[in-house]
Amino acid sequence: MEQFKIKIFIKPHSNKNEFFGYDDEKGAFLFKIKAPAFDGKANQELLKYLKSLKVNAVILQGFKSHFKILLVDKTEQAVSLFVP
Repeated sequence: MEQFKIKIFIKPHSNKNEFFGYDDEKGAFLFKIKAPAFDGKANQELLKYLKSLKVNAVILQGFKSHFKILLVDKTEQAVSLFVP
């Protein structure tokens, strides 16, 4: 399967999991994640949330940062979310 990379910014410890689209200022896609940024919980919650959106991804860089690089399987759902 084809894959592509995206840069994201997550805000952990939010009220709910939510995708906000692309932020030109940050140069990244924005996500709010309920889990705290502690012991990898926000990363796990992010991947779980992406799966609920039918997007399969892995974190390549940024395990301890708000900015992350994801490797995403190129599916119809992923393209509709991340490709303009």
